[in-house]
Amino acid sequence: MTPVNKKIGSVNILATGIDSHDNFDGMAYVDIDAGNKTLTVGGLDHPASWAGVNDYAFAGFEIENLKKVSVKAVSNMKNIYAEFAVEPNFPYAGKNSFGGIMIDYHTPRGYAYRVALGLGKISPERSFDRPRFGFAKIPNRYVVIDDLFGKKEEQVYTFDLTQWAPADWDGKVWLIAGTDGVAPQRRLKIEILDNETAGRNTTAGSEIGGTLPEWTMPRIPENQVRIDGKINEPVWDKALKQSKMYEMPTLNDPEQKTVIWLAYDKKNIYLAARLDENSGRPFRTAKENLWENDGLDIAFGTADNAFRQQIIVDCAGRVLQNTTENLKSDGVKQKKWDVTVAATTNGKICDIEIAIPRDSIGLNKLQNANGCVKFNVARYRVRDSAPEKGEIYSLTPIREWNLMKPALFGDLKW
Repeated sequence: MTPVNKKIGSVNILATGIDSHDNFDGMAYVDIDAGNKTLTVGGLDHPASWAGVNDYAFAGFEIENLKKVSVKAVSNMKNIYAEFAVEPNFPYAGKNSFGGIMIDYHTPRGYAYRVALGLGKISPERSFDRPRFGFAKIPNRYVVIDDLFGKKEEQVYTFDLTQWAPADWDGKVWLIAGTDGVAPQRRLKIEILDNETAGRNTTAGSEIGGTLPEWTMPRIPENQVRIDGKINEPVWDKALKQSKMYEMPTLNDPEQKTVIWLAYDKKNIYLAARLDENSGRPFRTAKENLWENDGLDIAFGTADNAFRQQIIVDCAGRVLQNTTENLKSDGVKQKKWDVTVAATTNGKICDIEIAIPRDSIGLNKLQNANGCVKFNVARYRVRDSAPEKGEIYSLTPIREWNLMKPALFGDLKW
């Protein structure tokens, strides 16, 4: 990042930032002109190759007290996917591809929120944390603004930034132009227009996907939970309670209800779960691989996917503990965190209680600057009609069959 600290027209630019690579040996195309308030990004590769299709370029202005802004977007990508559809070196962009604007919102906690505004390529399944300045994490929200790449060469948009802002936003933002894995030799230019928001209709766009949830665990007094699989201690009434789950990958409402409770004390994180099963069939616990039984998958991790601590518990109370490097139990010594587990079933309900030692799992080391860790709980449910394809219900809305990417998880803090 480069300091600017200059008011240009009506815009107070504090700094500029760049995150770019050509997937070979240098940067993709980036041009920042603070004097004219323009950001231009795009691919460089020529002749066409795999690298040119997968490069990325992000350039941004850090701006103070920006609540409403008009920008002019100019692109030479019109009809790009139709043009390149028959070329083997120009595949259609994937779920991690992006073309448009990102807004990072500053709060008393620092940069804590990101909204992606698509101008031709955007997906709520994006798991890349680029650009790695500002919030430097995957977006919290995804909004389709326009198909500039497919239908137009330029367009003016007016954004009321308060419509997507977190409640504690202080008015400071990063306004970032970006292309990621779109196409080689193409450009996107974003110009901030001075004093031209008055009288203009604001663009809201259409939100897609969902905001990654954030949960705050309450602290409870010491020695209030007995791990016996009964969830009958009064202290559970003070715990965080979540009953909204999503069937993966459709995000439909699950057929069966699942309730999760979370709390912590000085030594442990406590998790309880009640799994309803009103189909008339018993809970399945016969498989050697615990993820093929009825049970839970609990995971902690970091947004860059570098670390993932996983605990799988089935309805018989058996437990499997894994790290990122140890994804299977077959022939591999499990990681041991001294997790205490108990489960009980009574036909239609399976109750599970778990105590997870905070220190041994390294929870504090997984915290980001905002005091959060990536976190998810998923329920494995065997289907009699096709047990090898059982259902997964997830606490975080995840649009793919993947519990291995913490970047897709919600945020847990305490």
